Amino acid sequence: MFVIDWIWGVLNYLGLLQKKATIVMLGLDNAGKSTLLHKIKYAHLTSLPPTERALLEELVVGNVKFSAWDLGGHEIIRAAWREYYVQADVIVFVIDSSDTNRIEEAKEELHEIIHDENLTNRIILILGNKIDLVNSLSREQLIEMLDIQSFLNESPKAQIFSTSVITGTGIQQAFQWAASLIQ
Repeated sequence: MFVIDWIWGVLNYLGLLQKKATIVMLGLDNAGKSTLLHKIKYAHLTSLPPTERALLEELVVGNVKFSAWDLGGHEIIRAAWREYYVQADVIVFVIDSSDTNRIEEAKEELHEIIHDENLTNRIILILGNKIDLVNSLSREQLIEMLDIQSFLNESPKAQIFSTSVITGTGIQQAFQWAASLIQ
Protein backbone atom coordinates (compact mmCIF):
# COMPACT_ATOMS: atom_id res chain seq x y z
CA MET A 1 0.00 0.00 0.00
CA PHE A 2 2.89 2.34 0.79
CA VAL A 3 4.29 1.94 -2.73
CA ILE A 4 0.97 2.82 -4.36
CA ASP A 5 0.55 5.89 -2.14
CA TRP A 6 4.11 6.94 -2.93
CA ILE A 7 3.54 6.56 -6.71
CA TRP A 8 0.31 8.60 -6.52
CA GLY A 9 2.15 11.24 -4.50
CA VAL A 10 4.94 11.50 -7.07
CA LEU A 11 2.48 11.69 -9.98
CA ASN A 12 0.49 14.38 -8.21
CA TYR A 13 3.68 16.32 -7.36
CA LEU A 14 4.71 16.23 -11.02
CA GLY A 15 1.30 17.57 -12.01
CA LEU A 16 0.38 14.45 -13.94
CA LEU A 17 -2.81 13.93 -11.94
CA GLN A 18 -3.88 17.54 -12.19
CA LYS A 19 -7.47 18.08 -13.29
CA LYS A 20 -8.28 20.87 -15.75
CA ALA A 21 -11.30 23.16 -15.84
CA THR A 22 -12.45 26.47 -17.25
CA ILE A 23 -13.67 29.37 -15.13
CA VAL A 24 -15.43 32.49 -16.33
CA MET A 25 -15.39 35.55 -14.05
CA LEU A 26 -18.55 37.64 -14.41
CA GLY A 27 -20.11 40.56 -12.57
CA LEU A 28 -20.88 44.23 -12.98
CA ASP A 29 -18.07 46.68 -13.62
CA ASN A 30 -16.10 47.61 -10.50
CA ALA A 31 -17.14 44.46 -8.60
CA GLY A 32 -13.48 43.43 -8.23
CA LYS A 33 -13.24 40.51 -10.68
CA SER A 34 -9.81 41.27 -12.11
CA THR A 35 -8.34 42.25 -8.74
CA LEU A 36 -9.68 39.03 -7.22
CA LEU A 37 -8.19 36.93 -10.01
CA HIS A 38 -4.86 38.73 -9.66
CA LYS A 39 -4.90 38.18 -5.88
CA ILE A 40 -5.46 34.43 -6.34
CA LYS A 41 -2.74 34.10 -8.95
CA TYR A 42 -0.04 36.35 -7.49
CA ALA A 43 -1.07 36.56 -3.79
CA HIS A 44 -0.83 40.35 -3.68
CA LEU A 45 -2.92 43.38 -4.56
CA THR A 46 -2.50 45.49 -7.64
CA SER A 47 -4.53 48.40 -8.93
CA LEU A 48 -5.89 47.35 -12.30
CA PRO A 49 -7.67 49.32 -15.04
CA PRO A 50 -11.20 48.26 -16.04
CA THR A 51 -11.27 45.12 -18.18
CA GLU A 52 -12.09 46.05 -21.77
CA ARG A 53 -11.65 42.68 -23.45
CA ALA A 54 -11.62 39.04 -22.42
CA LEU A 55 -8.39 38.10 -20.65
CA LEU A 56 -7.24 34.54 -20.02
CA GLU A 57 -5.27 33.62 -16.88
CA GLU A 58 -4.03 30.26 -15.61
CA LEU A 59 -4.64 29.42 -11.94
CA VAL A 60 -3.90 26.38 -9.83
CA VAL A 61 -6.15 25.64 -6.87
CA GLY A 62 -5.41 22.36 -5.13
CA ASN A 63 -5.03 19.73 -7.83
CA VAL A 64 -7.05 21.70 -10.41
CA LYS A 65 -5.51 23.85 -13.13
CA PHE A 66 -8.04 26.49 -14.15
CA SER A 67 -8.11 28.45 -17.39
CA ALA A 68 -9.86 31.56 -16.09
CA TRP A 69 -11.58 34.01 -18.40
CA ASP A 70 -11.85 37.50 -16.94
CA LEU A 71 -14.66 39.39 -18.68
CA GLY A 72 -15.47 43.04 -18.26
CA GLY A 73 -18.68 44.06 -16.55
CA HIS A 74 -19.66 47.15 -18.50
CA GLU A 75 -23.13 46.90 -19.99
CA ILE A 76 -21.90 46.78 -23.58
CA ILE A 77 -19.54 43.86 -22.81
CA ARG A 78 -22.22 41.82 -21.02
CA ALA A 79 -23.75 40.83 -24.35
CA ALA A 80 -20.71 38.59 -24.92
CA TRP A 81 -20.84 36.86 -21.52
CA ARG A 82 -23.02 33.99 -22.71
CA GLU A 83 -20.51 32.96 -25.38
CA TYR A 84 -18.06 32.25 -22.56
CA TYR A 85 -20.21 30.99 -19.70
CA VAL A 86 -22.03 28.26 -21.65
CA GLN A 87 -18.64 26.61 -22.22
CA ALA A 88 -17.29 27.07 -18.69
CA ASP A 89 -17.07 24.43 -15.98
CA VAL A 90 -17.28 27.06 -13.25
CA ILE A 91 -19.11 30.38 -13.36
CA VAL A 92 -17.94 32.91 -10.80
CA PHE A 93 -20.30 35.86 -10.37
CA VAL A 94 -18.73 38.68 -8.34
CA ILE A 95 -20.90 41.30 -6.65
CA ASP A 96 -19.74 44.48 -4.93
CA SER A 97 -21.56 43.90 -1.64
CA SER A 98 -20.97 47.52 -0.60
CA ASP A 99 -22.70 49.01 -3.67
CA THR A 100 -26.34 48.69 -2.67
CA ASN A 101 -27.38 51.04 -5.49
CA ARG A 102 -26.48 48.35 -8.05
CA ILE A 103 -27.75 45.22 -6.30
CA GLU A 104 -30.91 45.14 -8.44
CA GLU A 105 -28.82 45.38 -11.62
CA ALA A 106 -26.55 42.59 -10.37
CA LYS A 107 -29.63 40.51 -9.48
CA GLU A 108 -30.99 40.84 -13.03
CA GLU A 109 -27.70 39.74 -14.59
CA LEU A 110 -27.27 36.87 -12.12
CA HIS A 111 -30.83 35.60 -12.67
CA GLU A 112 -30.30 35.61 -16.44
CA ILE A 113 -27.32 33.30 -15.90
CA ILE A 114 -28.78 30.96 -13.29
CA HIS A 115 -31.98 30.48 -15.29
CA ASP A 116 -30.14 29.63 -18.53
CA GLU A 117 -31.30 26.13 -19.52
CA ASN A 118 -27.86 25.31 -20.94
CA LEU A 119 -26.19 25.59 -17.54
CA THR A 120 -27.63 22.62 -15.70
CA ASN A 121 -25.05 20.86 -13.57
CA ARG A 122 -22.51 23.72 -13.79
CA ILE A 123 -20.65 24.95 -10.73
CA ILE A 124 -21.86 28.45 -9.88
CA LEU A 125 -19.86 30.40 -7.34
CA ILE A 126 -21.36 33.71 -6.22
CA LEU A 127 -19.00 36.04 -4.39
CA GLY A 128 -20.21 38.96 -2.28
CA ASN A 129 -16.98 40.91 -2.56
CA LYS A 130 -15.66 43.98 -0.70
CA ILE A 131 -16.99 42.91 2.70
CA ASP A 132 -14.20 44.94 4.30
CA LEU A 133 -16.00 48.16 3.33
CA VAL A 134 -18.46 49.95 5.59
CA ASN A 135 -22.12 49.13 4.92
CA SER A 136 -21.33 46.02 2.89
CA LEU A 137 -24.10 43.44 2.84
CA SER A 138 -23.74 40.17 4.71
CA ARG A 139 -24.05 36.81 2.98
CA GLU A 140 -27.61 36.46 4.32
CA GLN A 141 -28.59 39.95 3.14
CA LEU A 142 -27.20 39.22 -0.33
CA ILE A 143 -29.12 35.95 -0.55
CA GLU A 144 -32.31 37.82 0.31
CA MET A 145 -31.73 40.85 -1.93
CA LEU A 146 -30.63 38.68 -4.87
CA ASP A 147 -33.60 36.35 -4.27
CA ILE A 148 -31.47 33.21 -4.64
CA GLN A 149 -32.32 31.11 -1.57
CA SER A 150 -34.45 28.61 -3.52
CA PHE A 151 -31.79 28.41 -6.24
CA LEU A 152 -29.11 27.62 -3.65
CA ASN A 153 -31.37 25.03 -1.98
CA GLU A 154 -32.03 23.26 -5.29
CA SER A 155 -28.51 23.47 -6.71
CA PRO A 156 -25.85 21.41 -4.93
CA LYS A 157 -23.23 22.93 -7.24
CA ALA A 158 -24.09 26.53 -6.34
CA GLN A 159 -22.80 28.46 -3.35
CA ILE A 160 -22.32 32.03 -2.16
CA PHE A 161 -19.31 33.26 -0.19
CA SER A 162 -18.47 36.64 1.31
CA THR A 163 -15.02 37.80 0.23
CA SER A 164 -12.55 40.63 0.56
CA VAL A 165 -9.56 41.02 -1.71
CA ILE A 166 -8.06 43.47 0.78
CA THR A 167 -8.12 41.10 3.77
CA GLY A 168 -8.19 37.82 1.83
CA THR A 169 -11.33 36.72 3.66
CA GLY A 170 -13.26 33.90 1.99
CA ILE A 171 -11.27 33.73 -1.25
CA GLN A 172 -9.38 30.52 -0.59
CA GLN A 173 -12.44 28.77 0.83
CA ALA A 174 -14.58 29.77 -2.15
CA PHE A 175 -12.17 28.55 -4.81
CA GLN A 176 -11.30 25.39 -2.89
CA TRP A 177 -15.03 24.62 -2.73
CA ALA A 178 -15.29 25.02 -6.51
CA ALA A 179 -12.13 22.95 -7.12
CA SER A 180 -13.49 20.15 -4.93
CA LEU A 181 -16.45 19.73 -7.30
CA ILE A 182 -14.35 19.31 -10.46
CA GLN A 183 -14.58 15.72 -11.70
